[in-house]
Amino acid sequence: MRKKISFPLIAIILLFLVIPVAFWFFSTKRVSDDVKGVETDFSGLVVKVVSKNGSWDMFKYLCENRDQCVESLNSGKFLDKTSGGGGENDQFVTIKYSPDWKSYEFIKIYVEPGWGSTDRVFKVSLSDDISGSFIGKFSYDERNYETVIIPVSVFNSGFFGNAVTFYDTK
Repeated sequence: MRKKISFPLIAIILLFLVIPVAFWFFSTKRVSDDVKGVETDFSGLVVKVVSKNGSWDMFKYLCENRDQCVESLNSGKFLDKTSGGGGENDQFVTIKYSPDWKSYEFIKIYVEPGWGSTDRVFKVSLSDDISGSFIGKFSYDERNYETVIIPVSVFNSGFFGNAVTFYDTK
């Protein structure tokens, strides 16, 4: 007596044969080498902090004009404080433009050692992409600081990635 092979059994066998072939076909399909990049829908910049010797605090102030920014380390309107930890990895802080900044000409940014961490100085490097920005140097509380002072108008012209880097020195 001969047994007939049922249709469901044949369908299952074909399915297990077709799925790997289809997966291989679609995964090796040639894709375009053109990279479109990333588009952001906000204006701002990314500040990189390299701190190998402990935690850090970043302070941001808005200034009505250049003279107010260079008056002292903490002159201007306090915007906010961002903190991070030290370690082997660089850390990135994104600063997004806000329409509330319209009445200000500059933003001042500096980094200092965090609470309870090693006493050190943070130097700053600035890319040439941000026109009108400059590095200010201040002495405050027996410590030297480097700040970056950036025109707020620059924020209207787009997004700047890794335009500012703070790094610690002993």
